[in-house]
Amino acid sequence: MNILGSRHRTICGTAIGLSTLFNACAHRPIPALPSAEMHDASKLWAALEARAQTRHEISGSGKAKLQAPGRDHLSVAVNIAARRPADLRFEALSFFGDPAALLITARGHFVLYDIRKPMYYDGRATAENLARLLPVAIDPEELVDLLLETAPPLADALPTSVEEAGDDFVLRLSTANGVEEKIRVAADLRLRAVERLAWQASFDDSTLRITGGGASMELSLSSETLDPQPPLPESAFAVGAPPGVPVERLP
Repeated sequence: MNILGSRHRTICGTAIGLSTLFNACAHRPIPALPSAEMHDASKLWAALEARAQTRHEISGSGKAKLQAPGRDHLSVAVNIAARRPADLRFEALSFFGDPAALLITARGHFVLYDIRKPMYYDGRATAENLARLLPVAIDPEELVDLLLETAPPLADALPTSVEEAGDDFVLRLSTANGVEEKIRVAADLRLRAVERLAWQASFDDSTLRITGGGASMELSLSSETLDPQPPLPESAFAVGAPPGVPVERLP
């Protein structure tokens, strides 16, 4: 079931080292803003939005650590694929490398095939349904943004302030009713962390860590391709219930 292609790390088709995971393509660099613009909330947010428009798809393989209250702590090999705005494929493998569970969201639809039971779940692509496999409740659109190392926009929020944090910059977005998002970026606009009320995300070398509600998920990719050519096939985000497997309809 590995539809993710090459096992070596590539970005835009070029082999690179582990330390550059989630960095911009070497032949398509994102220049740092002038100092005055880095301190201007609106201009910094506009630059981050422009950077996000250069990233559309990602696929890769690696390890995931999943922890949640009341659940066993899991460390599993995974294959992933993600495509804007909210298409996601998350394949968990057994100790022997065989598929154990497959989660897919596409065009607002959610499926989870638990191969071990077996059981096939079918419903809407919501944070609650994703949490059946992934321990942190996060919307598919937000998770896809984070996998692409871009900050998920907070609905109806505007950039309000920027402050320095060591060599980084922290941008605040706020809504009219006081809901806030904090986005920490490096001087070259690489994403360091995102903080929401419901969850927090951080990037550390090759690891994306998301926490919230007492749960956490760490994803470390040993190979990944940003905007693969040719693009990810539609079959990467499609699966049907195998014959004879029970189906449970979800809200």
